[in-house]
Amino acid sequence: YGRTIGYGFATGLTIKGIGLEVGDDAGYGFGLDLGFQYRPLFVRGVSLGAAFGDLIQPRIKLRSSEDKYQTISRFGISYSRHIHANFAATIATDIEKIAGRDSRFHPGLEAAFYDDYFLRIGYDHDRMTFGGGLVYNVFKLDYAYENIKYLAVVGQRKSSGGRKGAVNIFFRYFL
Repeated sequence: YGRTIGYGFATGLTIKGIGLEVGDDAGYGFGLDLGFQYRPLFVRGVSLGAAFGDLIQPRIKLRSSEDKYQTISRFGISYSRHIHANFAATIATDIEKIAGRDSRFHPGLEAAFYDDYFLRIGYDHDRMTFGGGLVYNVFKLDYAYENIKYLAVVGQRKSSGGRKGAVNIFFRYFL
């Protein structure tokens, strides 16, 4: 759920359920994410944000083993500009901090064509990420590619939803 507060401020909240099944054993937990955004009215194209993933940390218990998610804090800034009538660009970066780990820096760039086609490139810790998007009428489709190093596989992420605040559904699978 997201809401504009006024004077360039907005906030959002996600309540989520997480489940894990291993054989006949299953565990479930609930968590909460919270985010804030500020778009200064006096500087066009600039956006500042803060997001806190798993602010309420899900706990999943399988038999005698319990896994508690860590809170992820992200602070970022972006700048968007229309370069031509049919071309816009956004440059963004954020810093991610998870307790007990080093901070990570995530820069990225998005190019938008005709407000309906998008290309993205970014950097996640020590590897490149790529993506794209397409908007048709009220439908939106996004695709992202990332090399998930710790699983020794390549991951792809897709989402679909509607324009202007519709719920997005995320799909993730591994090659």
